[in-house]
Amino acid sequence: MKHSIQVRLAGCLLAALYIFSPEPASAQFRIGARGGINIATLSVSVDDFYWEQSRISSYVGPAFGGIMQIDFSGPVFLRIEPMYVQKGTNHRVDYYVYVGPPGSIVQPLKLEFLQLPVCLGLQIGDGPLRPYLFAGPNIGYMLTRGYSRTDFALDAGLGAAYDLSEICSVLLDVRYSAGLNNLNSEDPGAPELRSRGIQPMVGVLFRP
Repeated sequence: MKHSIQVRLAGCLLAALYIFSPEPASAQFRIGARGGINIATLSVSVDDFYWEQSRISSYVGPAFGGIMQIDFSGPVFLRIEPMYVQKGTNHRVDYYVYVGPPGSIVQPLKLEFLQLPVCLGLQIGDGPLRPYLFAGPNIGYMLTRGYSRTDFALDAGLGAAYDLSEICSVLLDVRYSAGLNNLNSEDPGAPELRSRGIQPMVGVLFRP
């Protein structure tokens, strides 16, 4: 059931691209790079002794990669962004001793991903400074062992591009990424864990 929903969402994105995209000859291709941080946490389906929503807090990790962007005539663009991203959370673990009050320690849970967001965007205006909106699916492969290998997410965000010259633009944007897959599926009976993240990033695009 979950996989069919993901397929439908991807199909909707492709349909939107087909509807709004003009003739391929009018498209322009740009490449670049970007970097920033991922303010990450995990959504817990059911609280238990170990995984409890009140025990987890945000973990900040790096996010960086490349950009391949197709600008169609008009305001629509398609952006593909192969990236390295750290997801996870800070997890508080309580402990008790025979003498004295209970204590706790905070352990970072770092989950490393290679991921491929594919976003359809809409630019506003045609001057050197152009705000834009974007959204699309995000497929990730986890490098960290002990958890599910894949994470299918939906991304949405906003930002602005500023043209430094005819061939170079600077990007500044922020996105929210909501994971749909259970990252804890290799532990039967355990609560389901899904990634969440806010990613402020800067980037640069060049026209070859």
